[in-house]
Amino acid sequence: MSFNSPTNLAERYAFLQAELARLEHAYYVLDNPLLPDIEYDKLYRELLDIEAAHPDWVTPESLSQRVGGVALKEFDSVAHEVPMLSLNNAFEESELIAFDRRCREGLHADLNPLAWMVGTWRGKGRGEYPTIPGFEFAQEVVFNHDGRPFMNYYSRSWIIDDKGDILRPGASETGFWRVKPNNVLEVVITHSTGIAEGWVGQFDGPKIQLVLDQGYSAPSAKIVTAGVRLYGLVEGQLFSAYDMAAEGHELQAHIWSSLERQSE
Repeated sequence: MSFNSPTNLAERYAFLQAELARLEHAYYVLDNPLLPDIEYDKLYRELLDIEAAHPDWVTPESLSQRVGGVALKEFDSVAHEVPMLSLNNAFEESELIAFDRRCREGLHADLNPLAWMVGTWRGKGRGEYPTIPGFEFAQEVVFNHDGRPFMNYYSRSWIIDDKGDILRPGASETGFWRVKPNNVLEVVITHSTGIAEGWVGQFDGPKIQLVLDQGYSAPSAKIVTAGVRLYGLVEGQLFSAYDMAAEGHELQAHIWSSLERQSE
């Protein structure tokens, strides 16, 4: 088999359709697999990614619209009321978590890319900005859902001393996360300080970057003019960082934290 595939996306899509059909025939009909399963799965995943970006290309004859080859007449037909999730493939930790969430918790399919975030996370972080002294904080973050195509988000924090003892409550925020086509995220967050924000970003596996799209500040709240948020799964921990431009200062590091998932 030659892997010298076309670079043009439409030609690549046609190539994948033909190549996967050839491989399926060899596997299901001739009982003569031509590739290891993982290599076939990677090609099939590429086909699905192209169709997700160009849904108008999908036809009833597309390989993604059927499973395997023609069934033998000796077998009875069975209608599945729900998808056979065991037929999905996982290539990394976040996808295994997503599979588990779908099976156990009824996670909406749109939220599969964010399934690794679902749960309660606790840990510590640090904050600084030109207008305030540096500080340490403890933080609890919760991501949950109710089966609909958005994720609920809650965060609360406490200012702590160098021994980890709580001095006073810190900032808190709440919001909603939505997954859109082409790996796009739309996030709405409201703060206890009188600020509401809309964020837009993208995800690449368990790596997320959000950019402040627009915001509202109450008359007594500070004016935030720009922001960037980063989230990621780093050695099993939820890492986050927030860069902010506010009160006439340029975009710069503000807070960052590393949180551990709590047992369920």
